[in-house]
Amino acid sequence: MVDTAHLGKGTSFPFNISKTGVVKRGVSFTKDELKVIQAIRYLLSTPIGSRPMRRDWGSRLYEIPFNPIDEAAMLADDFVIEAIRKFEPRVSITESNTYISPTQLGQLEIQIIVLFTRTQKFGNLVFPFFLNDFQETQIGEARILNIFGTGV
Repeated sequence: MVDTAHLGKGTSFPFNISKTGVVKRGVSFTKDELKVIQAIRYLLSTPIGSRPMRRDWGSRLYEIPFNPIDEAAMLADDFVIEAIRKFEPRVSITESNTYISPTQLGQLEIQIIVLFTRTQKFGNLVFPFFLNDFQETQIGEARILNIFGTGV
C-alpha cells in the first residue's frame, strides 16, 4: 500500500460547512489526491502578486482577458502548465488542453490530466475560466472527472 500522507489533509477548498462530512455538522475536510486537486484549483484561481507574503505565487491566467479568444486559449494552456510545474511538486502534468466553449460566450474549458508522483495515480479535472465582457475574469467551479489507476 502506498503512503499518501505527503498529499495532505485539511479543510476543503472552497471552504464550506458539511452536514455529513468527516466531522458531522462541521467544517468539511479532504485528503490525499482530492486535496491536491483542490490546491491546484486554488493555485490557478490566485493572480500572481495577490498574496502578501508570496508575491510570486499564483497563475498568470488573469493576464489573458484582452486577447482574442483563440489566443487566450493557447495562453491559458501555457499559464496552467507554468503554474503547476512551478508550485505543485506533488504532481506532474501529463496533458493540458484548453477548449473554447461552444455554448457559453467567453468561456474556456481547461482540461488537466496530472500524475500524482508518489502514488502513480492519474487525476483528471476540468477547470472553467470565464472572460465576462472582456473586463471581469472569474473562475468557475472545477469539476474533478476522476482519479484512476496507476501510471505504471
